[in-house]
Amino acid sequence: MEWRGAVFLAECKGVAKSVSLAHLRQVQDYVLKYEEDEGAAGKGILFGNAWRDLPPNERNTNDRPVFPKNVIERAQQFGVSLVSSVDLFYAISRFLNGEIRADEILDVVTNANGVADFRPLMVI
Repeated sequence: MEWRGAVFLAECKGVAKSVSLAHLRQVQDYVLKYEEDEGAAGKGILFGNAWRDLPPNERNTNDRPVFPKNVIERAQQFGVSLVSSVDLFYAISRFLNGEIRADEILDVVTNANGVADFRPLMVI
């Protein structure tokens, strides 16, 4: 994806547990391959639909994190954006209701270093 003059490479994972370092490594491999092939930098985005068999309100709890601490730390180290499918869903719902703009969502997704923080968009 190209946005505001930058290139983003994404991976989407739907998993029965938390997103893992293996999933993060896959995104980072895409970024490195892109840089090698194109001679230009890209940024990774990992969309995680963790605990996919559970209702949204039972996800991202202390014992069921979407992104465990080790994944968050490595994502920050590599500059990868981590996007929870539940958080993205609520943001898109607000967009569909005309409460926020699409570019606001894309800015959160693309500017994140670690977990994308949609809370500023959820304020009414």
